[in-house]
Amino acid sequence: MKLDLSCSKCITNESINIINKLKYLKSIQLYHTFVTWEGYVNLLINCQNLEDVGRCDEIGKVLEFIHINCPESCPLNLKMYVSKYATSHHLQLAVQMCPYISMMTVFHNTLQSDLMVLISLKDLYDLKLLSCDFYADQIKQVLQVKGCNLVKLHLEHVDQIDLNALMYISQMCPLLETLTFYNCTLIQHTSLFTKKLEILPFRNLKKLTCVSSFTDEQLMFLLTNCINVEFIQIGTATQLTDEFVMKLLDKNPLIYLKELRIMQSDFLTMLSIERIIQSCMNLEILVELESWSILSDSDREYIRNYIKINNYNVDTSPIRRYDV
Repeated sequence: MKLDLSCSKCITNESINIINKLKYLKSIQLYHTFVTWEGYVNLLINCQNLEDVGRCDEIGKVLEFIHINCPESCPLNLKMYVSKYATSHHLQLAVQMCPYISMMTVFHNTLQSDLMVLISLKDLYDLKLLSCDFYADQIKQVLQVKGCNLVKLHLEHVDQIDLNALMYISQMCPLLETLTFYNCTLIQHTSLFTKKLEILPFRNLKKLTCVSSFTDEQLMFLLTNCINVEFIQIGTATQLTDEFVMKLLDKNPLIYLKELRIMQSDFLTMLSIERIIQSCMNLEILVELESWSILSDSDREYIRNYIKINNYNVDTSPIRRYDV
């Protein structure tokens, strides 16, 4: 049973006594309500089947109180952990008291939290890290231990990512199906990863989101290797060219790609669109063409007619722009 009460100003700590009667409740969203950390304590102690409480920035304080005052309630069944404030002590409590956590979102604080504690989570398969450095904050070491378990990896405002880091991810996380780079700082590598890649990179990847500033070399490494990808989104910080698209599709024709979102381009022309449609035989959605500055309205109309005449099943409707 799932319950979403987020943003409801009528929900307070008094509401928790009613919610506690829902013995089969597994997921509840209380973010932006008037439930305080004391309410979450009440909830976790009394709803034994609860696996997800949504984002709770004070979850560390909640676990700390339960650990001291109600140790008999542990282990908790929580499988999702989302918090903006997590000290090393709080992360250690999460690992100790919630051993079944499989989805972890951590807003990292370099001075307060050590990400290496996450390696003790045996069921972890979905990891989202925010505001940290790939090397300095030991993300590489975490992936060395837990990467083989990960199916989803989301890196947001993560710095120090270079081509070597992308190669490390490809080797340490061979089962990745979803990979996201959001507002990350990518840098030129100083020394190239010279070892032969023992595992074919990104062969299980189905969804790739790159909303960060990539070099052509970095993006080409990602896109040429994810041969089974079904969804690609390229953000406005990366400018593709016709030459890049041709080179990419020569190496990887993206035959399983179903949806492509190139959010903005000042260089892509009709040449790229025609090649994409011809090469990506399973393509169903090609959106954001309105933000390709070189294309005129007549060019876009030509593309729609081209798709119709050649019987391609590709939707380029502007309305699709807002489907996330």
